[in-house]
This record gives sequence, C-alpha cells and structure tokens, in this order.
Amino acid sequence: MDVSKVLDDDNLLLDIIVRVAFPTSLVRAALVCKCWLWLISDPKFLSRFCKLHPPRLLGFYVNNASPRYPLCFIPMHPQPPEPTAVMRRASFSLDSGQKAETYIRDCRNGRVCTMFYEGTDLKHGVYNPLFPERGMTTIPPFSRYQKKDDCYLWSHLFSVNEGDDFYYLYVLVESSKETGKSVVHVYMLRPGDGVWHIHLTLATDPLSHHWDKKAMLIDNKIYMPGSPSDIVVLDLMASRFSTIRLPPGVDYGDRDNMLSLSDDPSGVYLIQTKELQLRIWLHEGDHWLMVDTISLVDMCANLRMSDCMDGSIHTLFGYQVQDIA
Repeated sequence: MDVSKVLDDDNLLLDIIVRVAFPTSLVRAALVCKCWLWLISDPKFLSRFCKLHPPRLLGFYVNNASPRYPLCFIPMHPQPPEPTAVMRRASFSLDSGQKAETYIRDCRNGRVCTMFYEGTDLKHGVYNPLFPERGMTTIPPFSRYQKKDDCYLWSHLFSVNEGDDFYYLYVLVESSKETGKSVVHVYMLRPGDGVWHIHLTLATDPLSHHWDKKAMLIDNKIYMPGSPSDIVVLDLMASRFSTIRLPPGVDYGDRDNMLSLSDDPSGVYLIQTKELQLRIWLHEGDHWLMVDTISLVDMCANLRMSDCMDGSIHTLFGYQVQDIA
C-alpha cells in the first residue's frame, strides 16, 4: 500500500490516530508536523478521542473514619508502561500532619476533595496526586447558613470537569423535623471567584440522613438516598427531582451499599454487600439488572489478603471507597 495515500487523506489519518491508547501518544503524534498538530487540536477530534478512551483507573482510596485504619491509596496493577510512568511521578499521600483527621469528600478527574483540620478549624481542600508539586489548595469557606432549631443539615462537595470548564458544587440539605420536608441548596464556585454563589434551591420529600456519604454526581445529576427503598435524582439542568426504585431486597440506607459510575452516563451501578458477596446492579432506562456477583472470600484469597479471612472482611468492605482516574 502506498503510504502517501494514508498521509494525504486527513479522514483516514485521523481514524488511525484516534486509536492510540493514551494522551501521551497523542502528544507525540502532534509533534510530528504542523499538519498533524492542526488535525489533532480540533475540538471535535479531541471529543471523539476522549469518548473512545475514557480515563484509566489508576487506583482507589479507602476512606476510613477511624485512626486505627488510616487513609490509604490502593494502586491498580498491572498497568501499561505509560500510566506506570505517570504513577511513578505522582504522590498519592494526603498526609498533612493530621493524617487521622483528613477525609475524602469527593474524588474524580484526578482531583481529590478533602476535609481536614488546621488546629480546631475545619477546612476543605483540593489535591491533585498527579501534580504533587502544586500541593493542597484550600477552598474558600462555604456560605454561612443559619441552622434552624427543628432542622437537620447534611452537605456534600463535588468537583466538576466538563471539557475546559471546571468548578465546584457544594450541596446543602436542610430537613425539617416538623414538616418532614427537605430543601436542597446547591452552591457553585469557579476558580478565581473567591466566593460561593447560589445555583439553585429546591424543596422535596424527606431525604435519608445517610445521603451525605452516599451521594453521587453523574452527568449533571445528583443521586442520593430518599427513603430506604428508593434513590432521589436531582437534575441540575432541569432543576427537578425524580425517583428510582431500588431492586427488591436492597436498602440504600445500609452503609454496605454504594453507587458507582458506569461507562454510559445514562446508567449507574449499585454495589451491594450481602453477607460475603458483592452484588453489582446496573440501572439503565427504567429497570435494574444484576450484572455480577463476586465472592469476597474468593477475592481475598486471589489477592492473598489472608487477614480478611479472620472475620474482619465485613469491616474492610464497610469503608467508603473513592477511585481516581
């Protein structure tokens, strides 16, 4: 085959380049010549590349609530040479001198949102393990809210990355003991703003008090526990709520259940710990499908985690897990 027929055909060339597996390979391709740089820099091509090659999971944090089990990062092995080189330069430690008092609020797109103490002051920060030289960036204090005597308050912090647009969302839930209703306040902070701005405020039926540890942001929708048998979904674009019924026998108030992202933004995984099994459900459209069942005993044996076999396996999988890509 005449190589010039490939190099002179932009569409065919892009069909080849889009199949390189990693962004680092894409950068090398862009350095070949100005023509390739121009083709690869096209936003439509970059969007196509990102959809074909979603971020690779480098590992996950075990987000503990006890000094006995400090916060730790578990790398995923094996990795191809390119991610391995990136991980060698990274630093996944969140030790700021108060290791037992540092907790993860959110983890996505390579950014870890943390909650920590400086003396007696509670603060929030963002850390990028892939760029440890930047250190921990402190987030401006949240807007002050006057708590009412008959209300419970819960909150969650999310980081959002949409193309070149990056911002934070702070979600505050106010649940009234008297009326049984909940009001959800959503605040937004963009880099450089310095202060939080109200994004929306909506009232809904009462939300579960477990929701702050169970909430998940997926494609401009916040999934959170409603009653023990359903999930409430807040659509940030449409400013409205909807409800998803859980599979029979699944209680979202149980700390051993959690949500997780799926490859398709229109779907969501529910991971249920039942005795010594992980049951993985996928919600797409209007129904749930059990896609896998994993024996924790067999998994620990395969990973040579002998300490899981002494009864501590329930404690291990009771922790909140945050992944980083």
